[in-house]
Amino acid sequence: MEQVLQALAEHPSLPQVSVNMTHTPLEDSTQRAWLISRLQQATQAERLVFELSESFLHHSPNACTQLSKTLRDLGCGIALDHFGRQLGDKQFLQQLKPVYIKLAFGFGEVLKQQDEKTTVYLASLIEMAQNQDIAPIATGIEDEALIAAYQAIGIQLFQGYALGSPTPLDQWIKQHATY
Repeated sequence: MEQVLQALAEHPSLPQVSVNMTHTPLEDSTQRAWLISRLQQATQAERLVFELSESFLHHSPNACTQLSKTLRDLGCGIALDHFGRQLGDKQFLQQLKPVYIKLAFGFGEVLKQQDEKTTVYLASLIEMAQNQDIAPIATGIEDEALIAAYQAIGIQLFQGYALGSPTPLDQWIKQHATY
């Protein structure tokens, strides 16, 4: 987190950065207080989006709602990762107001097989998100066939090895910062 905040402060040209959050700040008050304090001091907190796993919502709904509100009040965005495994609760979308949702890995292969139930279910999740101005992102994209399958049901944003490998922060900064 310190490295990300430092990079954002030193390179104002960097795009928004997403940070995949563990459950620790939800369960550990010391870690939560540190994160909030550090973000209060940061000059670029509004360029951060914190991704929470949908499973956190079902294990610690109050903690997720409270932390999300605090992060939004500090200017940060919220996103949901692994979305759709828990039947995509609309209530949480309305409460958390995420910038985007990343669909759970694994839907793609079933979608490519043209499974009607999966297609209808995903289409309803996508419509629910888009009706609330939440961008849906397909994950686990390993080939062009997955991209086409997701595009057929309305997804335009993708994440996966077909698009690129994970990059260490220092290399990502070099690729995206203008000096």
